[in-house]
Amino acid sequence: MSLFRSTFTVSRQTTLPASVTKEDVVTLLHDHSEMITLNPIVIKHEQMQGPSSPPPSLQQDETTASDQDDICSSTASAKYSITDQISYLPAHLWDSKIIYTAWFANASDGLRSFVRAPMGVEIRGSWRVIPSKPGSGPEGSGDLDHYLEEQAVVSCNSLLRPFIQSTMQKSHGTLHQRFLEKLMDGGHGGVHS
Repeated sequence: MSLFRSTFTVSRQTTLPASVTKEDVVTLLHDHSEMITLNPIVIKHEQMQGPSSPPPSLQQDETTASDQDDICSSTASAKYSITDQISYLPAHLWDSKIIYTAWFANASDGLRSFVRAPMGVEIRGSWRVIPSKPGSGPEGSGDLDHYLEEQAVVSCNSLLRPFIQSTMQKSHGTLHQRFLEKLMDGGHGGVHS
């Protein structure tokens, strides 16, 4: 690893109501377009032609062998061009668009994503529906059946780390809220509130 490269993990767990089934959650996770647009900083996306499998360099190291088997056996994977609107200063005093490539691969327990962005930013993400065991879910999850866990391993220039980490934590917090709202509104097989 280079002195100027940094690797870090951004994790988030979301409590799922007992009225939502694992199948409801996985169905929404497998809707790539919906998952992309739930992110508040995404302003545009389009599916790209060409190989839908991510480059091997994005799959190595952080992906376990069982994840690799699950991804490789999946027939539902796709490659996208995604545009984010990023605010570098408060009150949108300095905004910019960033265009990057993302690969999404469905897995039996959720979704795997691989991102290659400008300035050498690479992200390996995993969204999984995990059965709750006493004390295993998010704090305060009680006796719920499942929770949603997102883990993203980010590799970038060390100088970019604080900005990327802060942006991901904020935008993915909103993404998780929107995801839960989408499940509860019944749009993907979920229950109506």
